[in-house]
Amino acid sequence: MGMKRRCFLLTGLAAAAGGGILRAEESAMAEGTRAFMEGKIEEALRHWDRQIAEDPESGPHHWQRGLALYYAGRYKEGREQFEAHRKVNPEDVENAAWHFLCVARQESPAAARKVFIPIGRDGRVPMKEIHALYAGTGTVEAVRAAAEVGAEEPVAGGGGDPANAAKPASDAKNVSGESPRPRKISAGELRNQRCYSGLYLGLYHEVMGDAAKAEKAMVEAAGKYRMDHYMGKVAQVHCQLRGWKIPV
Repeated sequence: MGMKRRCFLLTGLAAAAGGGILRAEESAMAEGTRAFMEGKIEEALRHWDRQIAEDPESGPHHWQRGLALYYAGRYKEGREQFEAHRKVNPEDVENAAWHFLCVARQESPAAARKVFIPIGRDGRVPMKEIHALYAGTGTVEAVRAAAEVGAEEPVAGGGGDPANAAKPASDAKNVSGESPRPRKISAGELRNQRCYSGLYLGLYHEVMGDAAKAEKAMVEAAGKYRMDHYMGKVAQVHCQLRGWKIPV
């Protein structure tokens, strides 16, 4: 998730550990997170609902609760959670994506696109392409290609012919008429891009009714391109809840 989203999670955990007053395991935030990561969605919601009851101002910030509502099948409430979160974090593609997923489940993908949240700036890769895909103006191939930017050898076959891959924004001609070199990224950054690509392609394919493609993309995010940050673990939880086996 975006920086503001991660900060809210860390704030909850830090408060739980601060000053020796509370241990992390005793905080509603931490307990809800633990339950969610174990696939215990309803338990997570009970903890987080208690947290919001005790601290109503935390409600709009609580994107984690929105994810849990989606997995609980409470799509109307999930939609409302992401609409509330937009007010405190308006430039987050992931918030727009989860809002889309809730509305698509509640009504239809077409209805979700009519109320799709516009995003002006979210520079994380491949968020621009993910937003376009969910909006109906982008492609799966473009998401895959964007996730490969910075790779010495882009993965072939992941989302179409690499020759047709979308070029990064930095690929425009410079003043000398030469194309600048693609930016270099670390192996960890590349893995992260691929993880996010798989996660949001998996979610997209699933809501669009293609279970086979959904499983393939999500299992890649949870296994081959596994990341142990919050959203990386969401991919793992998704596979657990769907009964999809993650190769060791």
